[in-house]
Amino acid sequence: MVRSLSRQILRWYSDASDFLHAPVDVRTVATIRIGYAALLLINVLCWWPDLDRWFSDEGVMTLANSRRIIDPKCLTLFQILPGDRLTLRIVYGLFLGQIVALLLGWKSRLQAACCFVWLVSFQHRNILIFDGEDTLFRIIGFLLIFMPLGRIWSVDSLWSPQPEPDEHSLVVDGWSVRLLQIEMTLIYFSAAWIKLLGPAWRDGTALYYVSRLDDYWGRFPIPAVLLETPWIVRSLTWSTMAAEFAVPLLIWFKPTRRIALGIAITFHLACEYAMYLFLFHWIMLTGWMSFLQTEDFQLAARILRLKTANSRT
Repeated sequence: MVRSLSRQILRWYSDASDFLHAPVDVRTVATIRIGYAALLLINVLCWWPDLDRWFSDEGVMTLANSRRIIDPKCLTLFQILPGDRLTLRIVYGLFLGQIVALLLGWKSRLQAACCFVWLVSFQHRNILIFDGEDTLFRIIGFLLIFMPLGRIWSVDSLWSPQPEPDEHSLVVDGWSVRLLQIEMTLIYFSAAWIKLLGPAWRDGTALYYVSRLDDYWGRFPIPAVLLETPWIVRSLTWSTMAAEFAVPLLIWFKPTRRIALGIAITFHLACEYAMYLFLFHWIMLTGWMSFLQTEDFQLAARILRLKTANSRT
């Protein structure tokens, strides 16, 4: 019995290892890197008009006050840097430069690590102006550090002599990407579970109230009938929960992976159309790109070649 149990444990360990270290296409990693860096650049550039107000000792919150409202274990480089405006502008410029370097793929892993440290430092300098979107930036930024970021579509790959890409050279150990995949599914599942605990979501009226939040809703026009007809509101509310429960399950299976990705993409683009949530839905879509596989890039290449051929004729 002990021997049988040992064999079963070893089998479980082997299966878990195979799952965690399954190879991924390097183009998936490059897509995540480029998407993340582009969004982070937009995010950080938007700090500029109020940079002094939010992050300097001459603004609304001194470093001493910011340390009183945050867990002391949450570190920031601003604890060891001068709090004047000049220093703030220097480190801000350095942060921007390293984001651009990450976007271009120059010394990619080093830039990812530095960008993560700068991002955490700014967030811990004034935690009151950040929200769940910024938490996701932080999580993906941390996982990027462990990904093979510069293998393709990067300055690193141009400077380093590379053999002609083939089926084997385009795949790498995917454990770091797998962690991001797990994180994305947990985000969806936890969101669905929290919704399920809310009475307004269970009775189907939640979207009616969401659509009355003027600070978040009404980015582009939506037919009034969709949000004023009770059975339509209930259908949309329950469909939202169903999608958030279904996607984390369906996306792990090959026959339903593209269906799940399609649902996730449609959901986020629809919310982006209707709501003011800045970059939240775009950074979520960047995370979902971790589920792209080789056949998706092959399909995209065939479509591109077909469109190019049609445009020449």
